[in-house]
Amino acid sequence: METASHLAPLDRIRSPEDPMIRIFRSASAATFLFLALVCTPLVPAQQEAPPPYLQQVRELMGKSRWKDAFSVIQPHIGEIQTNPEMLHLAGQLLLRIRRFEEAFPYLMQAHQLRPDNPAYLFDMASCRFNQGQFKESLGYWRQLESLADPRIGQLQQSVIAYNRGVCARQIDLIPEAIEALNRAIGLAPNASLEEKHRFELAGIFIEQGKFDLAARELERLTRLNPSRWEYHYYLGLAKTKLGKLDEAENHLAFARRLAPREWRITVQMGNVFMKRKDYDQAEGYYLQAIEQNPLADEALRNLGTINRTRGDEETAAEYFKRYKDAEEKGSTITEELRTLRRQIISSPRNIAAHKRRIEILLRYDRKEEAMDALSQLIAVAPDLDWALLNMSFLLARQGRYQDAVYELDKILDRNAMHPFANRDMGRLKLIMRRPAEAIPYLQRALDAFTKQEGDNRQALAGVHEMLATAYGAVRDAKRAEFHRSRAEALKGKAR
Repeated sequence: METASHLAPLDRIRSPEDPMIRIFRSASAATFLFLALVCTPLVPAQQEAPPPYLQQVRELMGKSRWKDAFSVIQPHIGEIQTNPEMLHLAGQLLLRIRRFEEAFPYLMQAHQLRPDNPAYLFDMASCRFNQGQFKESLGYWRQLESLADPRIGQLQQSVIAYNRGVCARQIDLIPEAIEALNRAIGLAPNASLEEKHRFELAGIFIEQGKFDLAARELERLTRLNPSRWEYHYYLGLAKTKLGKLDEAENHLAFARRLAPREWRITVQMGNVFMKRKDYDQAEGYYLQAIEQNPLADEALRNLGTINRTRGDEETAAEYFKRYKDAEEKGSTITEELRTLRRQIISSPRNIAAHKRRIEILLRYDRKEEAMDALSQLIAVAPDLDWALLNMSFLLARQGRYQDAVYELDKILDRNAMHPFANRDMGRLKLIMRRPAEAIPYLQRALDAFTKQEGDNRQALAGVHEMLATAYGAVRDAKRAEFHRSRAEALKGKAR
């Protein structure tokens, strides 16, 4: 069993493709769970007499113990088959703990019983969105927009239009995406939502090569939130394409101060000086960029051009060769991803194609796309441990630790002794500063790795180190020292 850390050395490998026009899509299917709770309170007004256990459910929800709250409802599922409010509540709790494939039937049943309640349709759309099933989700968002229901306020209308736009973009319905996002911006009741909506729209304009329209949106974004490096970077890119080089330089310099290690900014700053024919300055930036990312193909190509301009054909040829190698590698990867995407569209349950696509996206640090792809794989293979481990890994990288926990819960509910799930759960609990909760998971991981065949010394050493940290945090010095010494001994044997 491999985990994401084995598949994706994210700190070392970067995408070989030219990323200057490709904008990260903010529409990661794994990041929109909050939408499920926008239309109505989590517990809607009861139309039937409330069941006696509902108070306990509410108390657990008040403590954010969503999984425990669903566990209270679960034994009574047979009793609530005609109660749309309780079915909806069960579905929402499953959404909260990221069990999307289990949530949808409850939400659908609630909608069938009460088709006049837009909250049920909203959560169905959110559920399919989180599963990466954008075409079906788009149909539900369209249906919601067509309703003339006073319960759908301005905030909800803005969110619905935004998600219609995001889904349309995901399946390449660009005119509808632009129309929907402009509607969402017009309805946005606060700066935070307006910012989110405008960035999505700017991304479309960048991808379409409409740099004047992109610049207009990005200028507004830099005023709304000047601390986001992405806004200044893409505005600098757009201004460069429009020939407004002084403005481009100012925004890119600001972006570099906010994100000094981001190689794409460095390349784009080199492009500004390249357009000015200030080759010495441009060369300095490109050399920095290939130190940050040896596969920055635009930097390699322009370094070849600079050296050819100077008459240094030998150095130019070396850079052009490196550029060609990087470009070919990027083209090969791009074509393979296209092929895999076509295979998945024609055969959604082609697990091998899903896995290969995800491995490529992870290897080249395309995390947002990898999360979308993982959501689609989990939708068709909800019990695939490999996918759940990788999704948990990426959620943790985003700082979404509780969501990462829920993904691991799905594995541990089926196999309480799963070595990697226990290890990763223990690590998450340590990150969340819950060392007492981490210890049982880490102990189970230790037991499981010990019983496995093969050379597990590295894995065992890592678990012992985490146990040493956990016991140290709960002031058990004796056990902490024991596990620390075991980790050191295993490391020595591994060497």
